[in-house]
Parts: sequence; C-alpha cells; structure tokens
Amino acid sequence: MSPAAVRLPRGDPSTNATGWVIDFGHLDEVVKELVLKPLDHRYLNDVEGLSNPTSENIVLWVWDRLAVYGWPIGVEVVRVRVSENGHSWAEKARARGAVL
Repeated sequence: MSPAAVRLPRGDPSTNATGWVIDFGHLDEVVKELVLKPLDHRYLNDVEGLSNPTSENIVLWVWDRLAVYGWPIGVEVVRVRVSENGHSWAEKARARGAVL
C-alpha cells in the first residue's frame, strides 16, 4: 500500500540550501508516526475514527492525518490511495486550485 502522494514542486523558493523541499526520510517518519503506527497490529474497528473501516473510510482517515501535518511551505498532500488488491482501491485527491 502506498498511503500517500505528496506534491514536491520543483524550483520552489522555499527549498533549503540543498534544493530539497522535504527529505524523504522525514516523509517516511511522518507517515510511520501518523498512519502506520496507529494501525499496526490493531483491529481497525477499534481505531478511533474507523468504526466502519471500509477502504473509503480508511482513505479519509489517512487524508485527515496527513493533510493537517505541518509540512514545509510548498509541500501538500494531493492524493491518498488505499488498495484492497491489485485492481480495487479507494482514493481521495485534492481538486486543482483548491486550498487545504
């Protein structure tokens, strides 16, 4: 499962001295802490906000956690997809031009 896609704009003026917008190691840690850790070895029905853990509800749960994280300027969550298998998934994407 790839829990999130994060937009990393090229040439954004907010990049640091290395030209990075965000370190992928940091991104991994955020996803682990906000998404994977709360779900690990848990009965999903017992996770707060997931009493009905359909793929659609899991996508919204993941989105809500990642969208409010204090990302650097220029970094935003634009798509979250939860896959049930190779051909079934639920997805939430930010509409173009929308502001989170």
